[in-house]
Amino acid sequence: MPSAQVKSAVLLAGLFAEGETWVQEPLPTRDHTEVALEAFGAKLKRGGNRAGISGGQRLQAIEAVVPGDVSSAAFFLCAAALFPESDLMVEGALLNPTRTAVIDVLNLLGLRTLLLDAEDRHGELSGTIRALGGRLRGTIIDGADTAALIDELPVLAAIGPCTEDGIEIRDARELRVKESDRIAAVAANLRAMGARVEEREDGLLVPGGQTLHGAEIQSHGDHRIAMAFAIAALRAEGETIIHGADAARISYPEFFEALERIAER
Repeated sequence: MPSAQVKSAVLLAGLFAEGETWVQEPLPTRDHTEVALEAFGAKLKRGGNRAGISGGQRLQAIEAVVPGDVSSAAFFLCAAALFPESDLMVEGALLNPTRTAVIDVLNLLGLRTLLLDAEDRHGELSGTIRALGGRLRGTIIDGADTAALIDELPVLAAIGPCTEDGIEIRDARELRVKESDRIAAVAANLRAMGARVEEREDGLLVPGGQTLHGAEIQSHGDHRIAMAFAIAALRAEGETIIHGADAARISYPEFFEALERIAER
């Protein structure tokens, strides 16, 4: 199963191993660890879906700026996608090509995005994303796209009822073993909000053209579930209560404050 976390752990361990350590993946995954290791002076060998590192290398200190997490920005981009008249600017966002699949799929759905002021910082591209709302269509996410979007799938599924043609997610069995069973959690919470949804072993089918209503949502202690349904609640009729909403602090301590500021505008 393609996993950037497993790849990163093995490459970091390879720094302390004798000889060369190689990781081969079935599909290419996010490469931040490889980029960071190279920025700190390590020599890597990369090609196709393989990466190798020699043990015994010493890293050199640098002064670096860490771009904003595009997976966290995805919640606000999805919020912009829900409203045709929206105009949102996300500054200092990571634009690494292995992470921008969420921008591509939102463009496919109908959000219009512009990438501004892009610059390279120690091998990582960053810049400003401008998002303009439009009519949301629908899409199927599978294969390599699923691997590239694994962290963004919960919020994409959560806005699925508000699209015209719905969202179908395939090949996402890994979601079953995240901080929660994200497939089951998304399905249960969408049903609580009055949506029809088909839960599958490796994904979801969320039909479009549906109206959501306020409900009591369970985060299951999972930050991405809490944030995903905060976004879905923006289009629901009535009040939504998210139990365990403080789970958002795991990756975005100021998420709800930021969402409130944006919603007020």
